[in-house]
Amino acid sequence: MNASWMVRKILEAREIINQLHMPLEDKKNIIKQIYLQLSPMLHKTTWRSLMCNIAARPKTIIIMWLQCHGRLLTVDIHKKWRLSVNDSCVLCQTNLETRNHLFAECDYAKRLWCRLSQWAKVQNISSSTWEQQLQIICQHTKGKSTVAKLPKMMYAE
Repeated sequence: MNASWMVRKILEAREIINQLHMPLEDKKNIIKQIYLQLSPMLHKTTWRSLMCNIAARPKTIIIMWLQCHGRLLTVDIHKKWRLSVNDSCVLCQTNLETRNHLFAECDYAKRLWCRLSQWAKVQNISSSTWEQQLQIICQHTKGKSTVAKLPKMMYAE
């Protein structure tokens, strides 16, 4: 118990591997079986398609990744850290700036999405919540066609 966390993890992994009952002739799948036993079962993210084959700047892709993980530094997160910052949204100056407000609820953002959608001739992606908006974008950005790439790039930028 006094060992480092890494040594404890190795010992835990050794116990799991010892519990595997794999025949010796099935050497091809042993690494896969060990990996599946050791790794937790994680579900696929719905926004995975947004990160692949995107023609956007690396900076915006990183910001989009932070946004999808809920780690984008908005005012509500700064408030949790007890920093003294202005509470209002940087775009509309009316509500508290949260991820949901900034990207889906803000009137300024809704007007922007509406105009961009009209210009690009794609379905309007503005929605009542950020999760619904992300779901709409993910549905329309599957594949490698230009029709799929444009909304993906617009969302990232």
